[in-house]
Amino acid sequence: MTRAPIVAASIAVALAAVSVALLGAGCGGADEHYTRSATDVCLSENGRATSSGSSPIDTWKNVSGGLLHVETGGEGTEIAFGQTPADARRLVAQYKDLVAIFGGDRSPVEAKGNAAIVGDPGAVEDCLR
Repeated sequence: MTRAPIVAASIAVALAAVSVALLGAGCGGADEHYTRSATDVCLSENGRATSSGSSPIDTWKNVSGGLLHVETGGEGTEIAFGQTPADARRLVAQYKDLVAIFGGDRSPVEAKGNAAIVGDPGAVEDCLR
């Protein structure tokens, strides 16, 4: 009797368990959902000054998940929290359209999960919660 089928089945089960664990930990491409309040707490705990409220970015005035301004030097970094990754991508596209039409601030802009970030994404990504 050969052990090859048993070993192969054990490996398949182990790989499936690892895949489930990684997806549960937020790895493997699952869309992240971040909130203004949890992100603000992390940034404050790490000594970064934040404020919320109105944004100089017109398209972000009424974002559904709130706004956060983080002092990162220069103009700072703005984070707009939507409800879904599609919201974040829409906000990024709107921002890029405004810059293309009116010029002005050409800060880096990206979507991460349900958050749209303008400014220095690297300065805030570790605290997106």
